[in-house]
Amino acid sequence: MAINEKEIAMPWRELKPMEQKVLFISDYLRERYNFSSLCGRYGISRKTGYKWVARYIELGIDGLEEQSRRPGRCPHQTPYRLRQAIIELRTEGYSRPGPKKIQTLLSQRYPNEVIPSHTTIHNVLKQAGLIKPRKRRRRVSPYTEPFAPVTDANELWSVDFKGQFKLSNGRWCYPLTVMDHHSRYLIGCQSLSSVRTHGTQQVFTRLFKEYGLPERIRSDNGTPFASKATAGLSR
Repeated sequence: MAINEKEIAMPWRELKPMEQKVLFISDYLRERYNFSSLCGRYGISRKTGYKWVARYIELGIDGLEEQSRRPGRCPHQTPYRLRQAIIELRTEGYSRPGPKKIQTLLSQRYPNEVIPSHTTIHNVLKQAGLIKPRKRRRRVSPYTEPFAPVTDANELWSVDFKGQFKLSNGRWCYPLTVMDHHSRYLIGCQSLSSVRTHGTQQVFTRLFKEYGLPERIRSDNGTPFASKATAGLSR
């Protein structure tokens, strides 16, 4: 009785890179194909094929393993002694010099060496965990809605520093102005030596005692009005 034979297609199995190299070398040693045809069958260039053969001849089967692509040497890499000196200058003593100061100290300590740049010194300190990432500054979200109408006095005050100018004695003057938004009356105009919170608070304390507390105060996002610190006026 005849048996009908049916050809069954074998499922395709992807070859791992190492398996492909071993099969390539096996076919190469059997000399079944010329080199160009052999490389074409495995989908590689002649340059890659010659590289695999050279590694096999030099190192055997271990030479077919994936090699690290990292260069053997990097001419721009900071020498180890300079990296250690950067860390020492950062950690010794009570001061914590920054990259610019460390660069100056390195040039004095190693006058004949090529001193790393500020960026390189910063990266060395960062890799050593000696630089803490800066906290992102929280910004006050802009108010995009239209302002509500003001119908009575002390309902809204507007406050701002109207620029600064230098006096004849060389000191700076910062005029602080406070206006009632309904009556347009200038409640206060005080010259201050800075925009620090303490002086501004004293002005507002005096105005509150004299005119009472407003329902709202409108200001820009400048110092010290939009500060979220402990002494900020927006608290």
